Amino acid sequence: MKNNSQTAIVAILIIAAFVIGIFCGYKLNEYGNESGSSTSVSQISTSVSSSGMSSSASVTTSVETSVSESEESLPEESFNYLAIGNSITRHGITDFWWNYIGMAASDADHDYYHIVLKYLEDKYGNVTGEICNFSVWESQAEDRDGALTEYLEPFLNPDLDLITVQLGENVDDLETYQEDYVSMLQFIRSKAPNARILVIEDFWTVDERYDMEFAACALTDAEFVSLDDIASNDEYYCGTGTTVYDKYGNEYTVEHDGVAMHPGDEGMAAIAERIISALENGN
Repeated sequence: MKNNSQTAIVAILIIAAFVIGIFCGYKLNEYGNESGSSTSVSQISTSVSSSGMSSSASVTTSVETSVSESEESLPEESFNYLAIGNSITRHGITDFWWNYIGMAASDADHDYYHIVLKYLEDKYGNVTGEICNFSVWESQAEDRDGALTEYLEPFLNPDLDLITVQLGENVDDLETYQEDYVSMLQFIRSKAPNARILVIEDFWTVDERYDMEFAACALTDAEFVSLDDIASNDEYYCGTGTTVYDKYGNEYTVEHDGVAMHPGDEGMAAIAERIISALENGN
């Protein structure tokens, strides 16, 4: 009988130890394996309180460490450039165009955006650049303002330093064009108040459209970049038979008439030169 009692007691102790072990293991896993700065602060607060030490100093130290680590992971302060445009700024890949760059530059080093970006990098060092193909605004004549929030706003923020606007070549309906252009520039200004805004003259000149864009700049304090002697000049067209490359270096020949009318390398360089000249003269 005595042996049976001892056996029962031993069994109970083993079971109790087993349950306690599982519980402790669970709590250790709960407190030891979670990540994030808020969890680490609560862990230290709990452990410090149980040891009887002042919790505030240790918690503050933990927060400072977390913030310091976050700051180290952030990019350095940079100059921020956004290019808003149509196919001259960037066109998607199709069966007649083979690179995700400005049509019809031979490669990514030769469209106007990348030339300007290189200039900015040489001048400022750390530069972030982004492109918004906003050709939908050109074609959406019945409600161009509706395109601003849906397509453009995600690209705009107060940290932008420079915005170039290259739009208009695809616009035929001019009934509300000047009003819409003013509205767009005001919208850009409201979302990116610290940015310098440069509006690039159309590569394919239409006098009435030119006048409206120039007036819109005057009304919104944006800067107008003239393409005089460049716009509608065959010398700066890509032309059929021109060799261009995809991002892998594969060669293609321009045969599409629409592509051929876009600025080739000389045209892109000339546009970039006018933008850079405006930037330098403005400073």
